[in-house]
Amino acid sequence: MFPEPNITRPYELLTYVNNDLTGGMFGTIILAGIFIVSLLSMLSKQGDLPKAFAASSFLTLMLCILLLILDVIPITTFYIFLSLAIGGMVVVWIKD
Repeated sequence: MFPEPNITRPYELLTYVNNDLTGGMFGTIILAGIFIVSLLSMLSKQGDLPKAFAASSFLTLMLCILLLILDVIPITTFYIFLSLAIGGMVVVWIKD
């Protein structure tokens, strides 16, 4: 059903799962999950939605840059998370 992988390093496992098993959506789904979990976690700790949104979008952007360098996510996903991070920073700046 699936091709037999020859995996010797973690990067090869990541690219195999992303390209062969999920059709290139693995990195995007992981980033969206990390964003939601970190947003809810920071929101429960702080109770301030704009600050929690800005912090979680910035954290996700840093992970997004790493996955972009590893060529796991497409450039459009990077632009989406970049705009989320910029939007979060603007909301915090306007609020204060």
